[in-house]
Amino acid sequence: MKKATSFRSNIIARLLAVALLLAIASSHAHAADAVKALREARFSGGLIAQVGSDDLALKELGEGFHIRLLLPDAAAVAKAQAAIDQAGLQGRFTASTWDGKALPFAARVLNAVILAKEGLVADGEVTRVLAPRGLLISPAGSKAAPVPGTIDDWTHFLYDASGNAVSTDREVASPRSMRWRADPKYAISHSAPASLLGLVSANGRIIYLVNETSYLFESTGIVPERWFLIARDAFNGAQLWKLPLQGFGQNTMEEVGMQPGPGVWRTPMNLNRRLVALGDRIFATIGYNDGPLSILDAATG
Repeated sequence: MKKATSFRSNIIARLLAVALLLAIASSHAHAADAVKALREARFSGGLIAQVGSDDLALKELGEGFHIRLLLPDAAAVAKAQAAIDQAGLQGRFTASTWDGKALPFAARVLNAVILAKEGLVADGEVTRVLAPRGLLISPAGSKAAPVPGTIDDWTHFLYDASGNAVSTDREVASPRSMRWRADPKYAISHSAPASLLGLVSANGRIIYLVNETSYLFESTGIVPERWFLIARDAFNGAQLWKLPLQGFGQNTMEEVGMQPGPGVWRTPMNLNRRLVALGDRIFATIGYNDGPLSILDAATG
């Protein structure tokens, strides 16, 4: 009897070990599928919720992503945080407990919700937090959130090529909260070209020209200006890419207006029109005076 009991115990232990190994293998395979799905959807940065798993395989996506692990209890969070620290992924990954009910995110802010198993999150919650084009990824596969007909792209300085600044967007209204913020915290204006110019949007991204020179030096012309072309996720503000611009600044831009003094009201009228977004392509002049028209990949720059 003792031999039979010992035999059964060994069989059960081996079966449990095999089940555990299969679960780990399944988790890694699911994470690899998630990485593939996000790349195929042309996400190059953003915010992701991974529910019910502490797998760190999403690190393969790169530094443009932040992954929030939602786990059932404090012990699981402590274990996950230790693994994050050991892997040097602080900032890219964070972990917190989740009560199994509402997801701790604002509406339309996530690029993906990744479920370790089916049914972990109510369908209504997934719909609430996913941004348009965002992915629900589960063992059953991936599915993209639809783009509602009530929102619209803004592809040119004055909406589209017609120059008539009227969009078909039906959700625009007075702000009720802050969704995200980005530098520069303090902007140049009035006595020099404004810090932010030429913002356009397409396919869930916003692209804009920005001068990151300190506002303290706005009208001296002594400190070199630092102009960039930047792309961000339109729904959570994640920076997708940043490209330096050449020849932009009050010392090289032509005079406009009749105001006295160096650099006053010196924003050329064509500057806002040097940027167009159409689908996954960006049309822009990287150099102000001698640069050609460039066609850029909107996902990567």
